[in-house]
Amino acid sequence: MSDTNYPRRAVLAMAGVALGGASLIRATGSANAATRESFLLLEGTEHETEVFVTQGEADGPTVLVIGGIHGNETAGYEAAAEIAEWDIESGTLVTIPRANEVAISNDSRIGDGGDLNRQFPTGEEPTTALARAIWSVVEEYEPTTVLDLHESQEIYDGSDLDGVGQTVFHSAGEKATRDAEDAVNFVNNNYIDDSTYNFKLGGFSSPDTDPSGLFVHKAARDAGADAFLVETLSTDIALDTRIEWHSVITRRVTGEELFAGDESTPTPTPEPEPKPEPPTARITTDPANATDVTLEEDTTVQLDASGSEAGSSEIVKFAWDLTGDGATDATGAQTSLTLGECQKYPIVLTATDAEGMTDTTEITLSTL
Repeated sequence: MSDTNYPRRAVLAMAGVALGGASLIRATGSANAATRESFLLLEGTEHETEVFVTQGEADGPTVLVIGGIHGNETAGYEAAAEIAEWDIESGTLVTIPRANEVAISNDSRIGDGGDLNRQFPTGEEPTTALARAIWSVVEEYEPTTVLDLHESQEIYDGSDLDGVGQTVFHSAGEKATRDAEDAVNFVNNNYIDDSTYNFKLGGFSSPDTDPSGLFVHKAARDAGADAFLVETLSTDIALDTRIEWHSVITRRVTGEELFAGDESTPTPTPEPEPKPEPPTARITTDPANATDVTLEEDTTVQLDASGSEAGSSEIVKFAWDLTGDGATDATGAQTSLTLGECQKYPIVLTATDAEGMTDTTEITLSTL
């Protein structure tokens, strides 16, 4: 019997979706603020997985984000789980973080039904119960934008035979192309230090080209969505970094729909506060050349610290050691010393600022 003979909510129920028992996860703000609910696909089976629906306060388009279609692509489903917790301002955000629970539990690319991302043929019914349940969410919520988060063991070089990492593949159309290009440029310029890992753009393959049966291909061709398949490199890169890349790209692509008046990206981590700078102690003398010549006995030398420079805060104290014994013999910006018999006189100045930071400088005077 064709699904088209039944209302969409009836189709979801037939697929095992617990819509009637949707449990409220969180409601924030006033009665008109964003709300988040969840329900289960294929409840009570080994393929049971949770779908999260967040409704913004303002009307807007619907975005669907899915992760975990391949169970060993950790960053994809971890990022999708974080995205499910976003507090959006407008539109609707639907997320399926762990689409293939059996594969995730086994840390395997595929589950017990083969490769889930080959089970969504264009123009036909999905080929397994799990694929049909996932597709029923697309039919129910009619997303305008779809993102599928994946990982690959090698960087994309223009052929999908070896690897497709660090690539945003996108559906045809001016908006999807523009959004993908914008997201790639933004993450490369703001979140990647080594250009080896810069993201690239890729278009979807044609319907008669392998691989076929991809979820995003069907979302674009059968549901008319702007669709994106995001691939990070699963090797050599820290998991937290890969999750961040997925999140930034998703936010950049969906910002216009979900975050009114927003720049559509998370704010980059701010630069750390600069370390406080200590003062710089300096001594000038009168006569000016006192340190360069041998002075006569009973010469009085004026010592001046007013040329010292403050660092992060003002200088509050000058301490003079005029005998080189480590004790303070005078304080203040100016002092003087009358030289005695033939010998060397080490003069040590310590400048202290309001934060307690210090700097010390030393000169030596000599007599005949």
